[in-house]
Amino acid sequence: MYQNHDFQQSVGAAEYEFRSAERLTIPLDATLRTETGEEFAVRLRDISSLGFMMECEDIVPIGSRVELLLAPLEPLAAEVRWGLAGWIGCRFHNELGWDKLFLKLIGRGAELA
Repeated sequence: MYQNHDFQQSVGAAEYEFRSAERLTIPLDATLRTETGEEFAVRLRDISSLGFMMECEDIVPIGSRVELLLAPLEPLAAEVRWGLAGWIGCRFHNELGWDKLFLKLIGRGAELA
C-alpha cells in the first residue's frame, strides 16, 4: 500500500483514500483510449474494483474520460483522477466485481497486494 505522506499530499486526501482499496499488483502492458479515440501504450501497475494505476509517457489531462483496454476484459470506462511524473490514476465509472477481475487477471501474473 502507498502509505507515503508526500504521495497523499500530491494527490489529495480523497484520492489517497481511494488508493487504500484492496488491489491486484499486475504489471501488464495495456492500452488507454481517450474519448477522442486516441490510444496510448501504458504499463498497468495495479488494479482494484474501484480503479487502476499505470505508467504512461503521454499526457492525459485530469478529468479525461478514458477506457482501459486489457484482454480478456471488455473495455473498462474510467476517469483520470490524478497524474504525477509519468504515473496516472483512474477511477472506474462503475465499480467492478472482484470475481471479474481476479478470475480473469490472476492467470496473467497478478499478485494480491
